[in-house]
Order: sequence, then C-alpha cells, then structure tokens
Amino acid sequence: MDWSRYGFIVITPVDGSPVYKPWVDLLKSADGTLSISEFGVRTHREAGIPSELCRPGIDPNAFFRHPDARRKELRQQTGIDPEAFVVGTTAMNQGRKSIPTMLSAFFRFAAGNANARYILDMDAQSPAGWDIPNLCEQFGWDASRLIFRADLVQRGLVDLRDRYNLMDAHMVISHREGWGLPLVEAMACGVVSIALDWCSGTEICGDGKGVLVKPLPYKSVSTWGGALDYHVDEDDLVAQLHRLYDNPDERRAIARRGMEWARTVSWDAAADSVQRVIERVMAKRQSIPPAHVPMLAQPPAAPTIPDGVVPESVVELIEHAR
Repeated sequence: MDWSRYGFIVITPVDGSPVYKPWVDLLKSADGTLSISEFGVRTHREAGIPSELCRPGIDPNAFFRHPDARRKELRQQTGIDPEAFVVGTTAMNQGRKSIPTMLSAFFRFAAGNANARYILDMDAQSPAGWDIPNLCEQFGWDASRLIFRADLVQRGLVDLRDRYNLMDAHMVISHREGWGLPLVEAMACGVVSIALDWCSGTEICGDGKGVLVKPLPYKSVSTWGGALDYHVDEDDLVAQLHRLYDNPDERRAIARRGMEWARTVSWDAAADSVQRVIERVMAKRQSIPPAHVPMLAQPPAAPTIPDGVVPESVVELIEHAR
C-alpha cells in the first residue's frame, strides 16, 4: 500500500506494565496511538510511545439508578430479601480476574451477615477461568448465597441495568485492568464500585468516587506480554465490605459521587478524541506527495523449483512434482 496516502492509527487497552517490546516497536511506527485509560496513556509515554486518551463511555439513557420502589420490586422478582446487603461482580470468568479471592472475601464478610448475597454476573463455569460451584464445594463455601447471571435472566432480568440495580456494592478485582467498563456502568446505576489500586482501577475508583483496595507487596509475571500481575490484600477487601455495610450514609455519598462522575464519561467524548487524532494524521498525510509506487504491490513471481522450470499454473506445478 502507498502509506503516504493512508494513516495508521491504533486504539488499544494497556492491561498492565511493562508493555511487551514488540508491541512497543509496532506502536512507535503508528501515525497515532490512543489508549482507553489514563494508566494506558501514561504507560505508553513511559515506553516512548506518543499516546492520547480515548476512554470508553457509558450511555446514561441505558445505565441509571432506578427509584427505590423499582429496586425493591426487582429484588422481590429475584427472591432477594429487600433488606439484604447485595454485593455483585460483573465480569468474564477468566484468569485475569481475581475471582477466588473475591469469593473468599465475600464469604468472610458474610460470616457475620446472614442476609448477605453475592451476584456473579458471569458464567458459573469457564474454561478460561474457574468452575465456581466446584470452588465452593472445595473450600466449604455456601453456594446458596450466590446468584449467577443465568439465574437472574431466568427470572426475567435480561437488562444489565436491572441487574446492577439489585446491588449495594459492586467489585471487580483484577490482577491487571485496561479499563473496567462494568465498574463505570455500576457507578452510573448508583452502586459503589470497588477496584484494586492499580492500573485503571485507581483512576476509576479513586478520589472518593469509589473504593480502592490495597495490593499486596508482591507481584508476579503474567502471560500478557510479561506485564506484572498485582494481587489484592484480601484482609483489606473484607474490611472495605464491612465499611460499606456498617456506614450506609457514607456508602450513599460515595455512590452519589461515583454516579455524577460516571455520567460524564461519554461515548461522545471518546469519538471526539478519535476524530482529533484522525484529522491531525490526515492533515499531515495531505502535505506529503504521493509516492511513485503502485497502490498495490505486484504479485510475487511464481516459485521456482530446483531444475529452474517456472510452472505456468498450479496444475503444471503438481504435474512437475510427480
């Protein structure tokens, strides 16, 4: 292709650091690079990649808090006690999510709260993650306190917004996270979100608009280009769940700040970021004279064979091989 007439623009998550060197080399050759979190932009720049922010948004017409009466109706529809304290996690059942630790923390918290329930908006079994019912049997956890996405859909809660509105707190604890869109969606629905104080979790749940959980002073090397996995301090996660349960006024205040912020994270802003980069790149391209090369590369010459005969067709090549 004649790259003097085309721009090479990349939008990518950064699910941790450091960034794999072949990916760094590729991005340095791009005309424009955007990442979906401030963490990603910062990590790119530290690796010498010019990068800009293109943060995914939420549709405020799709994600919002229901009135209290409607939230109560939804709980009745799903068989959840209106007075229960409901924790949720909306995520893929995959190894990058710290699902066993979130389960362990919930059951430790729930030991003193008979009404606590845990919504797992994910598959109960996944080849990329865990067999959660089996984990419960293995560790002696009461699986009857868990509610899976399939259970909620069966009860008529097909809309993700309705499922968020069942929750009092929502946690997605990941070893690495490029951008936690479910955290923002839950916040837009008036639910406190909890994340690890690492990667994009810090910018989403920091500054009092969510709850951050401390990582342990230990890291491991992941399979995602060698980026570092951080591990949550489970004791701190349990303590944060107790804090939200014991202090409903504080919980509501955090939820309100998070909801106000989440509603400013829009797809319009994301589109504007992409448009700015496209316009800048194409303006630069227009100032470059077209290269004197064909638009498409010429097809390669037919492969030669040891005796030097160049076959005219695949059939001839096969016949010659015989």
